[in-house]
Amino acid sequence: MISACLTTGQLRAYLSGELDESAVHPIEAHLQECGVCRRSVCAVLPSADGDARSLQVEPIDISWSALDSESRRELLALAAFRQNEPPLSGGAAAPAAKPPGALPPRYTPVRFLGAGGMGEVWEVFDSVVGRSLAVKFLAPQMTGVQSLQRLLKEASLLGRLCHRGIMQIHEVLTESAAPAIVMELISGPSLQVFLAGHMTSEREAAGFVAELCEAVQHAHDQQIVHRDLKPSNILLRPRPKADTPAPARDLSAWQPVVTDFGTARMLGDQTITVAGQLVGTPAYMSPEQAGGDGDATGTAVDVYGLGVILYELLTGRPPFLADSPMVLLELVKQGDPSAPRLLRPDLSQDLENICLKCLSIVPSDRYRTADMLRQDLQAFLAGRPVTARRLSWPLRTLKWCRRNKRTAALLSALAGTLLLISAQSVYFGVTQSVLRKRAGQLEQAADKSRQIAENRAIQVEQSLKSAIDIAERLMYLAETQFSSNPGWQQQRQQMREQAAPVYTEYVHHFCPDGLIPPEHFRIACGLSSLKWQLDPDSVKEAELKRLIVSWDEMPESKRNSRDFLELRGTLYYVQTEYYRRCRNHSQAGQGFLGWARLLQTQSRLHPEGSAPMLQCLRVCSGMLQNGSGEFRSAGQFDLAAQTAKSGCDILEDVMLISSDDDRDMLNFLFLSQLAAENWLAAGQVLTASGAADYALKKLATRPILDSRAVPHAEQAKTQLARFLQK
Repeated sequence: MISACLTTGQLRAYLSGELDESAVHPIEAHLQECGVCRRSVCAVLPSADGDARSLQVEPIDISWSALDSESRRELLALAAFRQNEPPLSGGAAAPAAKPPGALPPRYTPVRFLGAGGMGEVWEVFDSVVGRSLAVKFLAPQMTGVQSLQRLLKEASLLGRLCHRGIMQIHEVLTESAAPAIVMELISGPSLQVFLAGHMTSEREAAGFVAELCEAVQHAHDQQIVHRDLKPSNILLRPRPKADTPAPARDLSAWQPVVTDFGTARMLGDQTITVAGQLVGTPAYMSPEQAGGDGDATGTAVDVYGLGVILYELLTGRPPFLADSPMVLLELVKQGDPSAPRLLRPDLSQDLENICLKCLSIVPSDRYRTADMLRQDLQAFLAGRPVTARRLSWPLRTLKWCRRNKRTAALLSALAGTLLLISAQSVYFGVTQSVLRKRAGQLEQAADKSRQIAENRAIQVEQSLKSAIDIAERLMYLAETQFSSNPGWQQQRQQMREQAAPVYTEYVHHFCPDGLIPPEHFRIACGLSSLKWQLDPDSVKEAELKRLIVSWDEMPESKRNSRDFLELRGTLYYVQTEYYRRCRNHSQAGQGFLGWARLLQTQSRLHPEGSAPMLQCLRVCSGMLQNGSGEFRSAGQFDLAAQTAKSGCDILEDVMLISSDDDRDMLNFLFLSQLAAENWLAAGQVLTASGAADYALKKLATRPILDSRAVPHAEQAKTQLARFLQK
């Protein structure tokens, strides 16, 4: 802030709008404190035409009390008018005509500061003491007994408090039509206006809330709970003048002052509240308040409010956001806000732990007092260890289950049902086998035994179909809901182990031998994929060949459908990985060739030239590159060269459609190099040279522009040039 009075040059520059924002804020803060400078500004207020730059700036000694109310309002709202935002005290920019109630002669109305649901707030000048004060009037429609009692209650509670961080009360006016409270005037904006959706630094936020904790703890020491702590109820008072002006957005330049004790209660107050009545502001309520506990008067309510303010200072938004108030209340009741580090990754872990401890859904898990919160914040500022700790994942999981009892119960029931049906399926399978043996041995009871076996078979099929339906849902959960959380990896593996016996029993029952019918092919492929994930050694070549033959014998209309093409892709994956593991490079290469043909078929299902089509073709060229490598490992150099050449042809087609991706040309060069190497190994020197020459000419017509790909292209170019020399 500015320590000395303003000069004529500073006033002229300020009124003409020549100063930038960093210079305007200190001048406006100084005008709020210095009566001499305000009188100097009065002398040079804009003329009727509004052009301040044409004025002759001559200091005139005008008494502040001699000005009429309109001149005072114009003077004190001047800074707010220049910034096109509410006045620094948080009031409205459009003043009302006059206060709603009569004032004693000692109080002169200066300006309208703002209005709310309970009434209006005005700035007045106390001519006896010579200072500006704020007067909070009850609205005419709020002058009933209950509203008056609330006003008197707020005044009574404020009268018990004496702290620099709590707005002080001076007088209660009850004789006029609009009762009012006379309070001190805070010259700064509200925290809500100051933030305006912006974040503050970690140290600013921690220091600000630590100072706020002192005021809240003072109220708690007097047995008073605020119950509605939020940024709009925190006013900012400029700190004493310093030698070095603070930046305009520096929160440390302001001292927090708690206001609006209209919903406050005494600790242990047994006053009956209407059941389900909501007390507070939804976005800043504690979970117990959002649940309709209007009698929630413990200090934990205010600790939660302090945590919400800290959260908003750090992230620029409250913990919960929703378009509907009912949805917002439900989110608050569930009490599971996004971690601040998700919204601000550079945030300190200790400060996040402090914030989340304040926002615990269970009041006993929060800080027991505001002073304990202050101590942790000061420990953070001093670089000392804090008491707040992040919960381990088992405890977080347990708390999640407690909050989401229905979902947790559903998952538990699903797993239990799966185990039960698996056991039942095994039981019915054994029973069926026994009945079949008895039917062959007991010729006299053959008809009766056959009927029993058929009935049991129907039951087994029904049970297996129910079991496989549950198993597929379980696998869907394992691969979707739990895949994004590394902590659930063990649970995913357990789900696979639980589902595998059901898949196995299903395949053994419906497809004991021979070709696998199309309606059971999905389950059979799923079983192979599960076995590969659980134990690759459990996959047998005979099973793979049976699946491949069943696919080849399937009707063409089935094979070419999108769903069955995806199933064949899964089968190719298991097939190639199996033969790779067995070091059967020739069969692995054949698998990659088949996979490439499948991808070509899938590409034709997409519109010509579309991104999905091009992606299929690019993956297809990758499969051909893998296949060429497998054939080379098997010593089949000619087949390896032809496979690589097929990949080159596909990439040429891609580049004819989309020529802006340097990766396509780079992969084309690598495949050409692979083809030339294999032809050379096969003894076809001329063919190898021709492939290298063609690739170099292709590169000359379409150079690579991406600087990251140029070194790789130059390396490939050098390798291809060697084939021309040979």
